[in-house]
Amino acid sequence: MGFMVTEPLELLNWQRITVEESMPPEVQPACPSCGQLLTEFVRLAAADGHRAIRVGACYHCAYLGYLDRPTREWISRYYDRVWSHGAEKDTEALAAKKQKSNPARSAIERALAMLPDPRAAIVEIGSGYGTMLKFIRANGFLNLIGIESSRRRAEAATRATGFPILSGDFEAPAIQSELARRAPIRLLLAFHVLEHTYHPGEVLAACARLQKSGDLLVLGVPNVWGEPAMNILLFLPHLHSFSASSLAQLINRSGYEVVDSSFSNQAEVILIAKRTTMLVDSRTPARDYGSDLTIKFRRELCLDQPLDAGRTYRYFWSKDTATVFGLKPYHWYWRIQDRLAGRSGCRSLLVEPLADDVSIADLPFRVQFARNLFLCIK
Repeated sequence: MGFMVTEPLELLNWQRITVEESMPPEVQPACPSCGQLLTEFVRLAAADGHRAIRVGACYHCAYLGYLDRPTREWISRYYDRVWSHGAEKDTEALAAKKQKSNPARSAIERALAMLPDPRAAIVEIGSGYGTMLKFIRANGFLNLIGIESSRRRAEAATRATGFPILSGDFEAPAIQSELARRAPIRLLLAFHVLEHTYHPGEVLAACARLQKSGDLLVLGVPNVWGEPAMNILLFLPHLHSFSASSLAQLINRSGYEVVDSSFSNQAEVILIAKRTTMLVDSRTPARDYGSDLTIKFRRELCLDQPLDAGRTYRYFWSKDTATVFGLKPYHWYWRIQDRLAGRSGCRSLLVEPLADDVSIADLPFRVQFARNLFLCIK
């Protein structure tokens, strides 16, 4: 069940990268959240059939992620090249566009209220331009440190905020050594970071080493149930898509216990957890998420609609929410409509039904590319 992508029409701020030999794949066989083997859920395939990217699903905890993904070294080179771009620009203006959501700020205020001492060490992983650190300072906490992958961005943020912003990967030995000198870290924050990391479990293990029992961790990630299906498939920087269940599983397996999930919503999963030395039951509840994930993808990819063989369609979806998506017969004048769709925040592809439709019970969803297989980056 699926369709063929014949041409991208409007990708907004995305850029295509062709999946070639220069992008060596590495297989992720197991769910990073609960450890169960991933089931092939969607296959993205080139026209010649020689190259494919598989997206895996964990039906036990509602996790989705690339079964086949570029190596860690390739991902690191990508961030070195892309994330440093534009760091010399006005950081205040850029930070204004990257304000954390109100639920995230509310979760941080809740966590700050749980800290017994305003001198407590607080670290934000992926601190960007220091916007959230300034928000925390306004709440009376001054012992703040940021971690930012981009060296130039970290330097610009340090100049703009006065906070020490360490440059590098959070798990890197140099960063860990510096943070260990300041340990215990009473509060660790990471918003929209974990989905970018190669091994989320390693990140949380590094967090646990810096904290003592009772210290706090606040995590926020895009919610797989609210993230558009096509974003999950094509946007390479998001290696993982978590649900509230899968993120809680990962947290519990990493030496933490979730104490507050009330700030989560359709768009984001936001959890507050406490470091614990006790064994937390991380077993997945007796529920199979396979049918729910299948329904989501059938609906959002419009595969629950009858398609005419040989006819070309325009598939479009909102870049921000899964509530806007559709499939319409394509005509030449849709070029104009596509420009309008771009201005309204929609991405779109030119697609055709696959000739040999196969039941989802037999094969995963398939997205075939008429030419080269591509994924997208910013």
